[in-house]
Amino acid sequence: MANERMDGRRVAATLERPHRILLVEDDGDEREATTCGFELGGAEVTPAGDGGEALDALRNGPRPCVIVLDLDMPRMDGREFRRRQLLWPQMSSIPVIVVSGHPDLKVATWAMAARAVLPKPVEFDRLLRTVDEHCADADPEAGALRLRLLRTRPWSSASVRRN
Repeated sequence: MANERMDGRRVAATLERPHRILLVEDDGDEREATTCGFELGGAEVTPAGDGGEALDALRNGPRPCVIVLDLDMPRMDGREFRRRQLLWPQMSSIPVIVVSGHPDLKVATWAMAARAVLPKPVEFDRLLRTVDEHCADADPEAGALRLRLLRTRPWSSASVRRN
């Protein structure tokens, strides 16, 4: 198994090349934990608490190679954000990975043209591999990116503490 060491302990995947990720998640604890995980993996992360903040980040910040998007958020949800992103020629080609706890993800995401849909809770190394794969697709200079393994224990979005 690619994410196990010889001694049987699991390790999480990290990125070989840094990526720019726009992370759109309304839960502050989950957003912070995921941002931290991506940064430890070598990524540059722009966090946003809803679709409106994400559109502002696209307008005013560096272009991400991938967007990790929650669906159910206050103010502007993930579906509306994606609808507006697809209407924006300069930003419509940025791949979107939906990560959501929505009870019926297939129905909720059918019209979004997302590159990947992952149900919460998601193992972080799976999310990182998915980001790496789709950033490589979005960035022709990236080519085929390889993952390297780093010491850490497995992490999933289910491990985020709720108050």
